[in-house]
Amino acid sequence: MSRAGNLCCLVILFLTLPRLQRPLLLPRQFGHGYGRTALRAEEVKSGPSPEAWREFRAQLIARESQEAQNRQNRSRVQRVAPKNEALLRAQSEDLWNEYMSGAWAHVVPVEVGGLLCRSPLPAQLTWLMRKDADFIWAKKLRKLLEEELPEIDGRPRKELFQAWSKNTMFCYRLADRLTNEALTKIVQKNLRSLNMEDKELIVLYGDMESTWQSVCLVLGVDSADMVTEAVAINRPFSRSVDEQLARLLLFGEKKNELHPKEQMLLQGCLAAFGEAAVYFGGPHDLNNPGLLVHGFSDLMGAEEIAPGTRIYKGGVEAAIDAIRAGRKHPLDFRWFLGRHKDLSTQDFSWVSVACARPVALKQCLGLPKPLWHEVMELCGGEHAELSSVELRKRKEYEDEDEPDEDSRSE
Repeated sequence: MSRAGNLCCLVILFLTLPRLQRPLLLPRQFGHGYGRTALRAEEVKSGPSPEAWREFRAQLIARESQEAQNRQNRSRVQRVAPKNEALLRAQSEDLWNEYMSGAWAHVVPVEVGGLLCRSPLPAQLTWLMRKDADFIWAKKLRKLLEEELPEIDGRPRKELFQAWSKNTMFCYRLADRLTNEALTKIVQKNLRSLNMEDKELIVLYGDMESTWQSVCLVLGVDSADMVTEAVAINRPFSRSVDEQLARLLLFGEKKNELHPKEQMLLQGCLAAFGEAAVYFGGPHDLNNPGLLVHGFSDLMGAEEIAPGTRIYKGGVEAAIDAIRAGRKHPLDFRWFLGRHKDLSTQDFSWVSVACARPVALKQCLGLPKPLWHEVMELCGGEHAELSSVELRKRKEYEDEDEPDEDSRSE
């Protein structure tokens, strides 16, 4: 059976299975150790401004990064997606200038204004294995790694395991092989014969596929590893706004008749945002009004999502007026319908990232390099390695699905 066929079967299994309780919640000692109150924006009382702190932290991490060992190159802008940069310049000269002055991203505990990047399943299992998580598929990966260890005279097996478990590419390949072989066997089984570990893998795979390479802007947090609300910023579903969509963005589905003032707002929205993109923010709150996100503090009604982020939401009427007056452009704004709720980094299904403002604000329309890869490569280290292996795997799948010369049509 082809990979496409396997995927269809797994999706059907995922939909027919009752939702299992997530098996991957780890003990608190596996968290980052940051207190809950440290993440509350309203509790910032003194010290440097939040914006200055974010910039300082980014510079500090860059200095400590192994990728910045050459001191002469530290001042150079990190460039991971030149074609994306060119597209950004065509869309917004201001954001492009800000991006080129220093685009950055690094892994942090969850914070409002940061990003969540969906982990590939092999990477998730690798991180769980390293934490010695009490989860069957992490244990299976550990056993497979122990079986694959080379025989080196004089070196204890435990020492070899510690060394090889840090090899991201090697562990990723093992985890990918483990899950692919298991899923191939699962799709050949009768649904009634599936055991608990089969079902857990199907749920893991289904969750991963439903949010594959999603990048989410964090809007609310509850702890160092729990996001209460976020929107996916790389899932465009419409490149224009008609009257029905504009009405949904402004008022939600619960609004029946519009008052004259609301009707005027609707027409203004169509005039301003008729050629704007709308993004699928997530599966929750789809009946509620949309969310407008931008980088402008001078719009009446706009609210900064967290101090120092310089990322704002709301101010719809002022945005409409600014666009119609020619002071702003529709591509300066991003509309979102729906939300993600209760996303956790505790089970390594998501990677929490702080980033430079233009990385979060720029449009994701026809990016030559997908945003997920751009962010992961900006993070550097093993996250950049994961981007590389995912790109290679994608190329392998494309080559595999490409028909041979004899079967191609003219």
